[in-house]
Amino acid sequence: MQFCAVCFDVDGTLGDTFPVCIPLMAEIFSRFAGKQFHTEDITRFFGINESGIAQQLIGDNWQAAADAFYIAYEAELKAQQVEPFAGIEELIGTLRNQGVLTLLVTGKAPQSCRVTLAHWGLDAAFAKILCGGPDKLNKAAQIGALLQEFHLRPNELCYVGDALTDVTACRENSVTCLSALWQPLDLDKTAVRQANPNYCFTSVAALSNFLLPKVKPYPSFRQ
Repeated sequence: MQFCAVCFDVDGTLGDTFPVCIPLMAEIFSRFAGKQFHTEDITRFFGINESGIAQQLIGDNWQAAADAFYIAYEAELKAQQVEPFAGIEELIGTLRNQGVLTLLVTGKAPQSCRVTLAHWGLDAAFAKILCGGPDKLNKAAQIGALLQEFHLRPNELCYVGDALTDVTACRENSVTCLSALWQPLDLDKTAVRQANPNYCFTSVAALSNFLLPKVKPYPSFRQ
């Protein structure tokens, strides 16, 4: 097992953004819809992006609600000083220094992904960034697109993500999923452990110890 490309998720993997984005969506979308939404109303749509969640919950006025969310989200990241999980920046830096191709696939919309990475100073850390769609889960297709674009064999790419849907998306592409279970919020950790028992990590340090001995430089002739 030697990976020359490592792909990362964002929410719950690079940083603990859930305490910002979930309450904020519930608050703003409730205001625009004229009825109260709670955490479970938001999380049941995870996989599609924030604009898609707004469409599902609000209807005709979804665009204004989504725009309001993106503005408020950027402000709250700064106000709450949300930082990456300890060790994530070092891990990504080490991978890049060793010539490993670092990639990103997220369910977030381009707007929220961009401000998140910029806030963390990681906006130039990835060779390719693919974001979520508003109407359906698309991680499997996005991972497949990366395999094709960078001429990768499935056993040369691994994906680091926190959700059960990440495990499923990887398996559809015969890619190894390294499950990040270090985030405080427990969305489906039990299901992830059952589905991916050999590749679950409860700290960034544990992931780093497993992953770094198993990487090699991305071949220059493919660039």
